[in-house]
Amino acid sequence: MAPGRKKPLVKPEDAANLRVLQREDPEVEAILGSASHVTLYGFNLEEQAWHRKDCEGSLFVVQRRSVPRFQFVVLNRLNTENVREDLLGEFEFELSPPYLLYRSSTEVNGIWFFQQEECDDMSALFDSITSAHAKEDQAAPQQLTAEGLMAAMNLGGGAPVAAPASAAQTDSVGAFFAGQLGGGGASA
Repeated sequence: MAPGRKKPLVKPEDAANLRVLQREDPEVEAILGSASHVTLYGFNLEEQAWHRKDCEGSLFVVQRRSVPRFQFVVLNRLNTENVREDLLGEFEFELSPPYLLYRSSTEVNGIWFFQQEECDDMSALFDSITSAHAKEDQAAPQQLTAEGLMAAMNLGGGAPVAAPASAAQTDSVGAFFAGQLGGGGASA
């Protein structure tokens, strides 16, 4: 690969993975990015401690034909239950290498990435999706369309590519994770 050129977020083998994802969810229409190996961790608020979840495998960021439009899916190699999270709505995240920490409507989790570059790429992709949704939602809440989100993320006719990661997430997300982690980093 030429110096200065970044690897594509969508890999050639993702065509076969798309078929696998569509068997589980026929509404999946595209893979926007993937990571070869991740492990999920959960944060126990009562114990103030991280624990390893029974989930590890390949992570895919997908676009769907219906709501929810954007999700990430971990094809679990440890058992038959895959993990699926919506990227819009109450989803908040923070990059804390080698983890991508996130809060959904019900829990706080961490995604550990085997390759740091994939962690950075997925953080940038999550950021471009959530930022584009926020812009589109503010502009015309009733006119939210997949095409509008894709245009705002600079994902058009070519291969999907993530926008560069922002320097920092919103203060509320950072404050939440700092409060949950006691201001420190994740430990597993």
